[in-house]
Amino acid sequence: MSFRSLTVLFIPFDAVGHVNPLVALSESLLTAGHQTVVLLTHRWRQVLDTTHPNTRAIFYDSQSQRPESTAAEPAQFLGELLLQHGLLSNNGPVDKMLNNIKHMLSHWAAQLPTNDAHIERAIRDVRPDVIVVDFPLALPSIERSAVPYVCVNVCNPLRHILDTRTPPFGTGYAALGDQVEWKAFTEKYLSATLDVWHQKSAYFVSKGCEPLRMGDHFKHSPYLNVYQFPIELDYQEMRPNPPKHYRFDHFMSTGGDHQVFEIPISLADKPEKLVYFSLGSMGATDVHNMKRLVSILSKSKHRFIVSKGPKHDTYELADNIYGQKYLPQRQIVPLVDLIITHGGNNTVCEGFAAGKPMIILPLQGDQYSNAQRVDELGFGVRLDAYKCTEGQLLAAIDRLLTDRELHERLAIITDRIKKDNSSVTTCALFQRTVLYLDLHLNKIENCSLF
Repeated sequence: MSFRSLTVLFIPFDAVGHVNPLVALSESLLTAGHQTVVLLTHRWRQVLDTTHPNTRAIFYDSQSQRPESTAAEPAQFLGELLLQHGLLSNNGPVDKMLNNIKHMLSHWAAQLPTNDAHIERAIRDVRPDVIVVDFPLALPSIERSAVPYVCVNVCNPLRHILDTRTPPFGTGYAALGDQVEWKAFTEKYLSATLDVWHQKSAYFVSKGCEPLRMGDHFKHSPYLNVYQFPIELDYQEMRPNPPKHYRFDHFMSTGGDHQVFEIPISLADKPEKLVYFSLGSMGATDVHNMKRLVSILSKSKHRFIVSKGPKHDTYELADNIYGQKYLPQRQIVPLVDLIITHGGNNTVCEGFAAGKPMIILPLQGDQYSNAQRVDELGFGVRLDAYKCTEGQLLAAIDRLLTDRELHERLAIITDRIKKDNSSVTTCALFQRTVLYLDLHLNKIENCSLF
């Protein structure tokens, strides 16, 4: 099957964990011979120029870019927003999810008309053959464009594939947990989001679109939906994927990232194991908790590489720890023996691709779902980011580093992921979908997606 060159417009949600994977996907398609454009807020201009100079982008002003925030880095701005609304705190996951509804969902809904107008303008200017979008809310501009679109979910699959047979997204409930508890949370969630849902659904109708399904803030693509999650963690044994939904191990680019990392001299000659620690660019905004955790790590015999985050200059590190403001995570992960992470889906996928056990200290959102899944399937340990004790964290580090059986299981998974080559197969699926639509729209008989 031959593929024509496509013009592809990528529309990520304005957050670090969403922008990076879609930029990586755009680079994979660019390498495959397609023209790609990424739609971003102005906050990303300097980051993109520095780390992805070959990526073509259109920049716009988001309504969330208040005058006092426009100079802030994307990660710091969003981290401060999470701190302000109590999402980086020692509250439990259910309380955080309900708090997220109260503050963040209404915040995004208020921005929807403005952002939708920017997207509509970009579609008109770029005239893409296909749109690739990762957004927590449905967007009338895309639905009305008549352009085939791919919905990408970079988070845990529970976010978009809603099913009563699986735990509610972001709660951290166990896969074999109490379904009465699941139902009770879902009822609370639907009640808490009802006003915002009415507001958004009315906006859809005002734009000539069908109303949203009751209680749902998202619409799946009728063409193609993809998500990243290793099959070993996926929930398909509990429920099958809906039609036109496809899983990939990761959305990492096969090229375009030329950063290099060498283990610093201060750690290179020491004999103990090497551990990478990061709470993500937003999670590290909570300096008080970062100080607490690196203080615990200073008491371990092992070596640590720490991504210190936007407030890196506000705390010091012990002799067994090396850290910088930001570090090239993808280059570091293959070099270490263990990952301590907040459990963002990108990091979980990168960790599995490199065959590394994980200690997950979830902070918000899908991180709780990821932490629970990794723990209950025996690929790592879930601990409380704010309440874990020195003894718990140090014991988990030592146990995972010496678990030979786990390391052997992960090595087998790494080999499978390399053979499956998600970056190539994702591109091929995008291309096959558009070719299928071309044939179908031109009324060529017997056309098939596969």
